[in-house]
Amino acid sequence: MPASLTFEEYLSDKVSVRRNRILADVFLRLGLIEAFGTGILSINDSYAKSSSKPRFSVTDNTVTVSLPVLTKDLGLSTDQQLVYDLLSPTMPQSGGVLASQVSFSRSKLTSILKQLVGMGLVSTVGSGRGLKYQRA
Repeated sequence: MPASLTFEEYLSDKVSVRRNRILADVFLRLGLIEAFGTGILSINDSYAKSSSKPRFSVTDNTVTVSLPVLTKDLGLSTDQQLVYDLLSPTMPQSGGVLASQVSFSRSKLTSILKQLVGMGLVSTVGSGRGLKYQRA
C-alpha cells in the first residue's frame, strides 16, 4: 500500500491509487475493474445484509481481502441443492461424473438435472453421450 495512504482511507474507499498503471489499464479494458475506485464500497455493500463480513488485512507491501462465500436461497430441495452445489459455472461435468458423487440413482440425478435446466439454473453443453452440465 502506498505510504501516503492509511488503512482507514483505504477502507473508506475515497482514495484510489494505482500502483501499476499498465496492469490497471489491462484490467480496466477486460472489465475486471472500474475506473472510479469504488471496489471496497461495492464489496461492503454486497455484504451489508450478511452476518459474514469481508476481512481486510493491510501491511506495508500487501493488501489481503478475505471474502466469505455468500449463498442465495434458490428454493431448491435438498437433493436439487446437492446437485447444484456439485456443478461449476466454468467446467461442465458429465452425468457419469456427477452420479459418482451422489448417493441416489442415475435416473433421479437425470430428473434433477432436467428440473434445474428447466429452472434456468443449469445449462447443457454438447448432446447425446457427450452431454455435460454446468451452472448457468
